[in-house]
Amino acid sequence: MGKEMRECIAKDISHAKLDVAFVEYISSLPSMEVLSDDLQLENSKKTNDLKEIYEKYKAKLDSLEKKEKSIMKLYVSDNIDFDEYAKMAKLTKSDLTKTKEELEKIELQLEEQEETDISKNDVIADITENWLLLTNSEKMSFVSSFIKSIVVCNQEQKDTHYGKIKIESVEFFKK
Repeated sequence: MGKEMRECIAKDISHAKLDVAFVEYISSLPSMEVLSDDLQLENSKKTNDLKEIYEKYKAKLDSLEKKEKSIMKLYVSDNIDFDEYAKMAKLTKSDLTKTKEELEKIELQLEEQEETDISKNDVIADITENWLLLTNSEKMSFVSSFIKSIVVCNQEQKDTHYGKIKIESVEFFKK
């Protein structure tokens, strides 16, 4: 990635060797579950917050629908005149429309959150296994999305002038 951005100062490195080195590095990490658990907790909190907001709007919608019916009952029983009924009905209808729009927005956010939960957790929970299944463009997309920097070294090997590629560190984006 840095090579393309003109930030990399390393000599040419074989893609295949770098791929192997990345899998070895990820496999050697003490626990990817901690990262996964943190993400799950954060995503779960977001989902719960959205569900709570959704329930509040749902209750507001129910209340407005009851209000709409009671306004109609007042008019039908001649407790209010038509002008008063029209004003009250118009305000209630406006509130109903806004509330329904907000509910739809929250439903979309919940769907997006569920999709995000699945994709992040699938990739991060078993990154070593998933890495081997990804295409080169998917690997590049992952690296661009989740990794801020990678420090690579070329370790000398006996009886050959070729070295062994080793990843010393990977810095992931915080969010």
